[in-house]
Amino acid sequence: MMGHVPLSWFLMLSAVLFSLGVAGFIFRRNIITMFMSIELILNAVNLTFITFAYQRQDLFESVQRWRSTAIANGYLFSTPQQEILQQGTVILIQPPPRTQVVYVPV
Repeated sequence: MMGHVPLSWFLMLSAVLFSLGVAGFIFRRNIITMFMSIELILNAVNLTFITFAYQRQDLFESVQRWRSTAIANGYLFSTPQQEILQQGTVILIQPPPRTQVVYVPV
């Protein structure tokens, strides 16, 4: 389902649900309606989390395409600091890159 519906639609639906929940919480004084509004707010936040969780898979696929292109062009190869492993269609860098250190080729 996530492949056919744009990401922005889910985020817009989440924003609408969140806004309705906030409006219901602020303008209604009935305790049951306030609890339903809180539930609507929490559902909107949950929908946002799920939407970005699905986007993470798309990001992983994009990174794998970049890595395979870099290997095909000869820009990504094993060095003393890291080893490039190919397991089927997945390309791994071992050990995982540390974000505190930037390797600059000399």
